[in-house]
Amino acid sequence: MNDKKFKSRPTKGQMKMLVELIALNPELMSGKFTACFTQKVAKEMWEEIACKLNALPGADKSWDKWKTHGKIQKIRQKPKLQLSNAIAVELEAVHLVNQFNRSAI
Repeated sequence: MNDKKFKSRPTKGQMKMLVELIALNPELMSGKFTACFTQKVAKEMWEEIACKLNALPGADKSWDKWKTHGKIQKIRQKPKLQLSNAIAVELEAVHLVNQFNRSAI
């Protein structure tokens, strides 16, 4: 029997690697297929990602389960990214106002 203890939830290490692997292949998350990037190519990429993630301690999932988990993580991260972008824009505006005020003095 397999020595790996069954876990349904991925570990932090698996999640970190999932995010890194998806970042290397952004077309996987776009959902758009082209002549070069077909469903077959996408499936092969997800199967490769699943092998790498299943080799780590933690959850053991099929390629399509990892794909679903990756999309859920992307959705969860989106509001955080939007918030951080809004904060960055606001900080940039404050910085520009401060520079203007200094130059006016």
